[in-house]
Amino acid sequence: MTSHAVGNFISFVTLVRKQIHTSGLLYSTLLFSFAAVDEQNQYILIEQNSTWHDARSYCRVNYTDLAVIEKDKENRNVTSVIRGHTVWIGLYREPWMWSDGSNSSFRYWRSRTPNNRSPNEHCGAEYADHFWDDSPCHWKYPLICQGGEANLNSPRQFSTC
Repeated sequence: MTSHAVGNFISFVTLVRKQIHTSGLLYSTLLFSFAAVDEQNQYILIEQNSTWHDARSYCRVNYTDLAVIEKDKENRNVTSVIRGHTVWIGLYREPWMWSDGSNSSFRYWRSRTPNNRSPNEHCGAEYADHFWDDSPCHWKYPLICQGGEANLNSPRQFSTC
């Protein structure tokens, strides 16, 4: 694991081994997991494309939940680890709310969004420019988990089985 500090903010890079069981065979690939920690929150990028619902399940099992962003500083912290990706965050609707049940009114929508342009754009994603957009929940993006219990020295495996 490597780390560097930016102000009071620390970023970690860890190498994660992903194992996939297919037809009795075991395949192993390597993923990079990027994390950021400030005085209150840990945000962990999992570079595994998944649906919003699978992303939420993974984060709840291995960390706390998908990222809940309640102020601009947290949004900037998340942006620092998404590394050019569009990622799932913990926002979904109807009405728009956070997956952990919190009711923060902070939003950072892209201009003219949410718009539900494609049918069923009920899940929130953050883009590399750190603006948010609504997306169909079945689309697959990497994810940002929020860790309360996360142990960044022992990254979790993302299981697709």
